[in-house]
Amino acid sequence: MQITLKNIKQIIPKNPKINGSEDFIKTAVLVILIKINNEWEILFEKRAKSISQGGEISFPGGKFDANFDLTAKDTAIRETIEETGISKDSLIVIGELDSILAPIGVMIRPFLASSDIEKIPKNYNTSEVENLFSVPVKWFIDNPPLEYATILKAHPYEIDKRNNIIPLLPAKELGLPEKYNAPWGKLKQKVFVYKYNNEIIWGLTARIVNSLIKNLVQYTE
Repeated sequence: MQITLKNIKQIIPKNPKINGSEDFIKTAVLVILIKINNEWEILFEKRAKSISQGGEISFPGGKFDANFDLTAKDTAIRETIEETGISKDSLIVIGELDSILAPIGVMIRPFLASSDIEKIPKNYNTSEVENLFSVPVKWFIDNPPLEYATILKAHPYEIDKRNNIIPLLPAKELGLPEKYNAPWGKLKQKVFVYKYNNEIIWGLTARIVNSLIKNLVQYTE
């Protein structure tokens, strides 16, 4: 096989993607705007304690399922209907917001939508949702998030329930520099936190909100 510049050029993708994104869990969420007392508010759900990340605040959404979804938007809508009880006819998807590649191995694609519901639904799925509530958009504009940070490290091993060390990357056997025998890395990642009444909106949900509000104020008088 002869390697030429011509066939090398053929590997250039027409639509470049993120290398390694196929290893991430694909999820999508719906950021829903509802109008209450003539004021736009953002709908949130508090996750049921019996599911993963129970008791935390999130947007409705979940994992992409090829058995039901053709696109990430399909995922966001399907999961929203299942979790909140809001009908598809009551949702208008405005567009897609910036995606997040979270270091925990999750890719989140948020979609912005509006709904014509006039009050918080009560027919939500109690097996997944403990409660639904909304926060005025103006409140987020007037109350910037608290900012903290976490340090991200790459671990060449994991520890099982019996405290046994399970090697993942045999750095020593591969002849890699000694520093890779132990966790490495010192990237600080911002963690945004909003305190609204008795609820804490933080993490990736708060990051989506913060990005939305920062972009919105550019066009708000």
